[in-house]
Amino acid sequence: AGWILRHAASVFSRKNMFRKWPKKIHHMPQSELNKARWDGCDFITKIGNGLNMHKPALSCAYVLFNRFYAHNGFRAAVPAGWSAEEWKGYIPPPYDTGLSWRMVAVASLFLAGKVEDNPKKIQDVARQFHQVDRPHDGGHPR
Repeated sequence: AGWILRHAASVFSRKNMFRKWPKKIHHMPQSELNKARWDGCDFITKIGNGLNMHKPALSCAYVLFNRFYAHNGFRAAVPAGWSAEEWKGYIPPPYDTGLSWRMVAVASLFLAGKVEDNPKKIQDVARQFHQVDRPHDGGHPR
């Protein structure tokens, strides 16, 4: 009986730890975090449907996106474990405004296509990204 109580207490404390994550990592309320996660997955769905990606690849992209943000806050400027100096230069100047959730979503989708044997060319992914992200100007990058 003692082992069961200790195990239940450890599980309960872990659940409490997960409840504190949005405030510790993301510095935003749970409702705002849920909306950000929903927007990311919706963005992945729109791009993936435009690329005719299979459902397992889309599901894998959702998981990759959410796992990335389980360790990095939505308001983070650089990935966890990196310094600003190490991160500088990885993103070209027009896009180097920090960790854009749109870029993370596209990278998750591209990687999920490779993982789930439904690969797409990076040019096709970028083209579809611009069509979804900027439908008002014909999807052409600026």
